[in-house]
Amino acid sequence: MKKVLFSFAVVAACLFVTACGKKAQQENSENEAVEQVAEAEAQEPKLPVGPCTIEMDMMSVDIPEGWEVLKQDRHEVKIYPGTGDQFTESILIQEQPYRALADAVKTMKGLEQTKDLGTLPFGDNKFLAYEMPGGLTVLMRANDKDEYVQAEVRSEAYKKDGYKQVLAGIKLK
Repeated sequence: MKKVLFSFAVVAACLFVTACGKKAQQENSENEAVEQVAEAEAQEPKLPVGPCTIEMDMMSVDIPEGWEVLKQDRHEVKIYPGTGDQFTESILIQEQPYRALADAVKTMKGLEQTKDLGTLPFGDNKFLAYEMPGGLTVLMRANDKDEYVQAEVRSEAYKKDGYKQVLAGIKLK
């Protein structure tokens, strides 16, 4: 009987040691995963929050305080006011190199459900403006090559005045 009890005790001890080892190994794996995520987040470039200025090839854009940059590259920036829906309250500002403003105007005038608002001033900038169900699209000549800057103000952003400050903050180079 002693041998049987001793055998059970040895088996129980082995199972206990194995379980502790697996738990420690699992905790180490979890800690390593958390560290790897933290390192990856630290290496990702953080997109700016206003106030700041975004520089592009043909222009710069002053981002108002609290507005968040959702996307940025050398020819476009997508921003939103930091609250609400990122899609419906965003503004996408794009440079259109190698594209002619005259062609864009022709396209805009040919779209159904698009209302030509003529030329609208925002600060020192003058834009050709087109209202459509999804919001407001404005175009501004960028240079002598007839290249242009385009801003798409989504529907909810168009209902508020914040977009006017953004459009006034576009500066051509």
